[in-house]
Amino acid sequence: MNVRARATAPVSVWAIVGAAGLAATLSFTAVEASRGGCIDAGVAEIVSVGGIAGLGLAVSALLLVGAVPRYRSPAPVLGASVALVLSLYAVVTFLAQDGATCSF
Repeated sequence: MNVRARATAPVSVWAIVGAAGLAATLSFTAVEASRGGCIDAGVAEIVSVGGIAGLGLAVSALLLVGAVPRYRSPAPVLGASVALVLSLYAVVTFLAQDGATCSF
């Protein structure tokens, strides 16, 4: 493997971890912002798309880190784990909210 390929190989792991973190943060922020009131359709779409994307990307990042020995380092594992936890929290909190309390 040449030097350029070796230098850019970890970028793919960080791209997946970063995308998972971004999706998780987006859905987490939307859920936290709407905790005091009702969730409208736009926020619900952000939470559902961001939460599911964050879950999928975090799981794929954890699988990639676990399967490829040279990617096994604490930083990507921690990043993917945090994204997974944030996405899980956002999705579970979103699903647990009671829509019947809203008066539309």
